[in-house]
Amino acid sequence: MNKKGFTLVEVLAVIVVIGIIATIAANAILKYADEGKADYNTSLSDELKLAGKNFFAEHKDELPTLTNGKA
Repeated sequence: MNKKGFTLVEVLAVIVVIGIIATIAANAILKYADEGKADYNTSLSDELKLAGKNFFAEHKDELPTLTNGKA
């Protein structure tokens, strides 16, 4: 008698191994995604600071000045 196919134990073992590999891969991907978000936010913050400095440098003559604590 020639039996072909896999036993239930073999199929379950493969499913468990695939689940472990998928969990490890998902954690790595999420880690890199979080690092990317942090880098993006830092970059955006730096760009906003630079834009503010440029705006005030270009419009310093148009801005009110303080004299005796009053605008």
